[in-house]
Amino acid sequence: MDRYDVIIIGAGINGLVSAACLAKAGRSVIVLRAPGNASADYTAGWRGADGFDFPTPASRLENFPRRLVQDLGLEGYGLRPGAMQSPALVSPSHGALVRDVDHNDMVRRLREISSHDADAYTDYISFITRQKRYLNQFVDLNGGAMPERRDLLPLLASAGQDGMWEGAHLAASSMKEVLGRRFQSEALKTLLFATTLGGYFGGMGLGPMAPTSATGLLMDPCSLGEDAQGLGYGPVEGGGAALLVALEKAAMDLGVTFADDTEISEIVHEKGEVKGVALEGGQFIETSTLIGDVDFKVLFLSMFAWKALPHDFVLSVAASRNRALVAQVNFVLDGLPEISGLPEEFLRSGAPLFVMDDLTEVEQAHDAWTLHAIPENPPVEFRFHGTKDGAEDGAGSRNYATAYVYYIPGDLAIGEWSDEHKIRLISTVVNRIVGVSPGFEKSLIDAKLVLPVDYEERFGLVGGHLFGANTALDQTLFNRPNPEMAAGTMPLKGIYFAGPATAEAPFADGLTGLSVAQRILAEPRRGPKTQSLPVQWTRALVNRIRLAS
Repeated sequence: MDRYDVIIIGAGINGLVSAACLAKAGRSVIVLRAPGNASADYTAGWRGADGFDFPTPASRLENFPRRLVQDLGLEGYGLRPGAMQSPALVSPSHGALVRDVDHNDMVRRLREISSHDADAYTDYISFITRQKRYLNQFVDLNGGAMPERRDLLPLLASAGQDGMWEGAHLAASSMKEVLGRRFQSEALKTLLFATTLGGYFGGMGLGPMAPTSATGLLMDPCSLGEDAQGLGYGPVEGGGAALLVALEKAAMDLGVTFADDTEISEIVHEKGEVKGVALEGGQFIETSTLIGDVDFKVLFLSMFAWKALPHDFVLSVAASRNRALVAQVNFVLDGLPEISGLPEEFLRSGAPLFVMDDLTEVEQAHDAWTLHAIPENPPVEFRFHGTKDGAEDGAGSRNYATAYVYYIPGDLAIGEWSDEHKIRLISTVVNRIVGVSPGFEKSLIDAKLVLPVDYEERFGLVGGHLFGANTALDQTLFNRPNPEMAAGTMPLKGIYFAGPATAEAPFADGLTGLSVAQRILAEPRRGPKTQSLPVQWTRALVNRIRLAS
């Protein structure tokens, strides 16, 4: 029988961050990876035509803590910071509008459209920055720790009366209300909404007119600033795939053990404490601390003897909402799309290009999703991935791109997804792109649809939800993914959850893994063996006792 200080189930970004941080602190750690390493595949990409890896929406990695790159020495494993990308909106009615990451450049661009919106944009950025500062009191972006409920009142009071009023108003408002009150340009309002759709808001399951949806503006990557040391957050070159490679190498060099192709029979617990993991085939690995970097419903409803867990907790996990709403269409093209108002360099940069008309159209797509229907005009996020020379097989060069399609239900009210439904959705997406890029269909070699059910079957994501759980008042911040798991609390001692449905996950990739590691290191170390203190510590303790007496 083997024993480790910590067992980690799953090898996604958060699991590997926890593993590396804990191993660096001297803990013995083993990472259990399922056959095919599904958790890492889910983060790194989706193997498609010609062996090309099309990324999933969860693999874009727009915010990773620079502090972790430094503390774990990830640059020594080839990881390099990437540039923040400028998203763009392309609308059949409003043309193209790019959101510059540089604030001054954005104001100059808006000045050409509307002096009112240029001034309002400066005020909006100040407003979002203040809200981020208040929010930082609830989520430590350096450590990721969420406060206990008893600490909320003094934290709210520390924001002051104006800060409390602004925060409460934002939390209760809709996207359309907050943006409509500030801006005149429909293109600008739609673009600001779209940047949240491409980030975490795509997992919220709220429409732009829904109360509380305005909180999605706080997840906007462009609003994340630097910390006191100027490290901050941002993308890395190569995205999730490159980060996973660097994290795995760092973890191995720090002494982390990896067990591949492991099938878990049961997580064993006694008297409210975790004891270890039983594997298929009879092997048992003992531990007092376990981290789950998998879907939280899979973790608690499949890996535990859940009848031995608190009944209310099991019901809460089962009732948590994780209705999928993102599909993707992977394209193989023989040419690069041409879009009026956008240079070729923009498309080749891989920056997000949002195809939608206005917030009313988006709300209609959301309403169709709530009825388990396919929207007529769903929001589309188009991203170009790269070019591959096809000379070896006699073909010309091929270009690869993906359209992420939002408000696509995992299941349809009229029955299962048929071939007819799939063809209809692909046709809808192609027509949306043709509307802003005439001739796109002529360059199309192949188009493959990836539905939520495909994510569920391949990656074990219940409901096919890429971001862990829908967000509403009862499933957000310290209540995420549900109130029974608030601020990391669990029904068993020694169990921690580090999957995408955690409270910290929306703010930066890897933040949950860091938060879990810090909580474990802050608690008294538990185990069957008593560790003897170093001789110098013992002598110092004896001397202090003597002085006190």
